[in-house]
Amino acid sequence: MAAGKGGKKKGGGKGKIVRGLLLFGFLAATLLAAFVLMILRPFENQRRPAVRSSRDKPPIVHFEEGAAKPGSTAIEPQKEKKGPAPVVSAKPGPGRTAGELPVLAIVIDDMGYQSELDEELLRLDLGLTFAFLPHGPHTATQAELAAKLGREVLLHFPMEPDDHRWDPGPGAATIGMSPARLREVFAEDRSLVPQAVGINNHMGSRFTRDSAAMRGFLALVRDSRLFFLDSLTSPDSVGYSLAKEMGVKTGRRQVFLDNVRDQALIVTQIRQLLAIAEQQGEAIGIGHPYPQTLAALRAARPEIMARARMLAVSRLLQ
Repeated sequence: MAAGKGGKKKGGGKGKIVRGLLLFGFLAATLLAAFVLMILRPFENQRRPAVRSSRDKPPIVHFEEGAAKPGSTAIEPQKEKKGPAPVVSAKPGPGRTAGELPVLAIVIDDMGYQSELDEELLRLDLGLTFAFLPHGPHTATQAELAAKLGREVLLHFPMEPDDHRWDPGPGAATIGMSPARLREVFAEDRSLVPQAVGINNHMGSRFTRDSAAMRGFLALVRDSRLFFLDSLTSPDSVGYSLAKEMGVKTGRRQVFLDNVRDQALIVTQIRQLLAIAEQQGEAIGIGHPYPQTLAALRAARPEIMARARMLAVSRLLQ
């Protein structure tokens, strides 16, 4: 009998503990709910400062190359611009009278590797200039088509980059080449794009910084009666200054359009290029055969034609 009473007493103690825990849990849940309803929710409904999306910021800028095969991309530092750009410049640039539109050239690099997209760009009614990689599988037929369509053609000459993980492709000029070998490579690449009236560099951040290498290369450009457009894949390139010194007709790009493959951002870069043209009287931009670039050029075409005169890049060189 005693044992039975003891067992009953022990079980009753456990029940009280369980009931106590349940009551404590209920009270804690009630207090938490009250805290959320009375304190946190009003705070959440307060107006908070807007969080800037990464799309609101201009692209991070580096002089990069080889980000996407077969071409290289880089972009100039840009300040964020809000609202639509004006249709005409308030002040005429150098060499222009009031009301005269500035001049603009856009070069599409890395041509010759995509059949349909490249041809769509070639047929775009915008007066673009096209730079063909010499060993592209479609270079021969597309360069011929470009000439038939009245588009200016450049030889997009592969050159040695800083980072050797980036492959400039076949027919590249490198620092260690002998003068004889450089002449051979130059002649072969030139023969593959006979329509070319000028040359711009593909990659080449290392090669274009080397004065001796560029002197040898520009001598070949001069002897071929071509011009040299410095793509400026390195801020330390000596290509433009040496070309002027050596009597080679030359120029350099101001803006890369499509370091970020986003149509809206490419349109922003086009507007930045237009703003530079309005300020300076002329500007040169470089883009690549990406679907987003084609879409951006189509979308921006009315604004481009309203704000600038599109010319072949050779018309903007010195």
